[in-house]
Order: sequence, then structure tokens, then C-alpha cells
Amino acid sequence: MKKKNIIILVSLVLLIILLNVNQVRGEGEVQSSTLQTSTLGYIETIATHDSFIDSNIPNNNFGDLDFTVCGWAQGEMQVSYFYFPFTNKPNNYINVSLRFYIDGVFDGMTGGDTVNWTWGILALVDSIWNQDSITWNNQPTLGSAELLIAMWSDGWMNLNMTNTLRDIEDAEISINGFSICIYPIFPSDNSFALISSTEYGGIWSPTLIWEYEIPLVIVRDGGSSSSSSSSKTKPDEIPLGDFYLVFAIVGIISLIIYYKKIRGMSFVSN
Repeated sequence: MKKKNIIILVSLVLLIILLNVNQVRGEGEVQSSTLQTSTLGYIETIATHDSFIDSNIPNNNFGDLDFTVCGWAQGEMQVSYFYFPFTNKPNNYINVSLRFYIDGVFDGMTGGDTVNWTWGILALVDSIWNQDSITWNNQPTLGSAELLIAMWSDGWMNLNMTNTLRDIEDAEISINGFSICIYPIFPSDNSFALISSTEYGGIWSPTLIWEYEIPLVIVRDGGSSSSSSSSKTKPDEIPLGDFYLVFAIVGIISLIIYYKKIRGMSFVSN
């Protein structure tokens, strides 16, 4: 009778193990979740044409110099032009800024290195001109200024052009690039600024900087981030749930065989 009770008890234990195998297997698996987010990227477009023109010498071209000039001297004006193609413009851009380097500034009224007068920044849509041939007499027609800058000094200048470009796109104007013209509006006499051109080269070149979104998909495996979308079990790793399953099956078969053997012995003895 004691043997029979022991067999029943062990069978119940093995049955409980067998019923919990699926739960154990589930706990052994790595749970994955996917998170979609984005980061920021930047693309630079360097001016392919830049030059300046001078009203005092209206037929001269200055496209081969390593600087452009914007200023006012004895009633004559110098105006700078830059052209940027849209060959690498991202469709999902967020912001676009104009960056250029002011190599020198002189104010004829104060003799200082800061110009306290208004300059205009005008964006011209797909204006056709060439840095090797543009002069005062053949320059594109100017309209009203898009941006007004009240003070200039030596160093980097960064101007946000996002709204200007958005206005062009909202007007459904198809363009392959655009020109930017910098000219004095209310200057002091004998005042000017020198702007580094692409001929100067390197980081000093006038540049459009596009800021755009880069979509990312992050897969988190068991609480840790991974660039992979799935997880794998190591080749030499035996899942705990499979071990319990094999153990339960072998145990039940062994008990059945043992129980039949006990019954056979009891029958012979009777």
C-alpha cells in the first residue's frame, strides 16, 4: 500500500512539472519590442557660383577672387552674389541656414571693425548668371530684401533661410537652386565687408546647411537595445523548458513500467 501511494505522489509531481513546461519555456524566451524614432542629419551645399559687382566699374567682373565685397564707397555700391544648386537638397528638411565667413569689416564713419548699418539679404529664384561673366550692367533684377541684418563684424555669420525657401515652395515654384544677393540698404560712407568665396576654399566657402530627419527603428531585446530585429539562442544552449519536458516524459514512462511490474508481482503472490 505504501508503494502504491508513493507512485501516485510521484506521478502527481511529474504531472505538475509537465503542465508548467509551457510556462517555463515562455519565461526562457526573450521578449522583443520595437520603437520607432528619429535623429537629425545634416547636408551641406557649397555655392557653385559667387562673385561681386561694383557700380563704379559696371562692366568689370570679379568672379575669380577669393573674396566678395559688400559695401558703399563715395556713393558707389558693391553687391555680392552666391548661387546654390539643389542637387543634394533633402525632401524632408526641417531647417536650412546660410553660413559664410566675414574676413574683414571696416566702418568709414567710426573707423571700427563693426558695421552698424542695414544690409539686405535677397533670395532670387533660379536666377541665371555666371560668376565669370556677371557685372553691374547684366545682374539679375533685385526686388525687396527678405532679411535685414543691422550689424556685422568679423567671423562666422549664420542666417536662417527656412521661411524664405518654404515661401518659394508654397508658391509651387519649381526650382533647381537659388541665388542669394547681399547688398547695403542704409550704409555709412566708405564702409564695406569682405566675405570669403569658394575660391578661398575649404570650410570658408559660402554654404547652405540642411537639417533633416533620419528615421530609426530600435529593437529592444529583453530590455536592451539592438540593431537586430530578432534574437537567437546560442548553439550550445539547452532551453530549461525542454529539459523539464524530457524529464517529465521519461519519469512518467518509468513509473508506468514500474507500476505494471508491481501489479504483476502482486498477482503472482495471490
